Amino acid sequence: MTDLLVKNLESEGYTLQSTLTHSEIGNFIMPYFFKRNPVMIFYGIFSILLLVISVYSLIKSGAFLDHLSEFSLGIAFFFLLVPIHELIHGFMYRRAGAQKVSYKAEWKKLVFYAMADKFVTYKVPFVYIALAPFVVINSLLILVIFLAPASQYFIWMGALFMHTGGCSGDFALISYFYTFWEKDPVTFDDVEGKVSYFYIKDTSK
Repeated sequence: MTDLLVKNLESEGYTLQSTLTHSEIGNFIMPYFFKRNPVMIFYGIFSILLLVISVYSLIKSGAFLDHLSEFSLGIAFFFLLVPIHELIHGFMYRRAGAQKVSYKAEWKKLVFYAMADKFVTYKVPFVYIALAPFVVINSLLILVIFLAPASQYFIWMGALFMHTGGCSGDFALISYFYTFWEKDPVTFDDVEGKVSYFYIKDTSK
């Protein structure tokens, strides 16, 4: 597939499916979070296992309240990971060919974005871009859990638990792409206009 430019989408057979302001994206992807597909099944199983391990470890520790405060400290540590999370998205956008990457935070909604202005992103690169922070940061946190002193266990478990929750929007977007996979979905952002566009293609023609 050749690289697409925004102006060429319709001539290449793509149809505009959704035009969303950045504040609307959360509502747009919410239904895809609850889809029963391999993407969300994996995310659900991973999240539930992490929750079970966390609760079991807290109860088994014999000092529930003390370790709960350490777990909460790990949850707070997540906010230091947010910039790293978004920078990984941005790095992957650049690897995919984007020339201009920017970042946005809506602190009241605890929503954060990495955006590539008018860069049309195909389904496969988008999955890599969306999934990268989950793979990189969670892998590092799991490694730290095993290597760090036992006294820090609950801190890093809290960070892992919170970061996994923070990846929910990424997985919902991947679920959207999975839902329309056969229609070759693409997306791009208009950073100045604060709008995102989602296109699909009629592959039956």
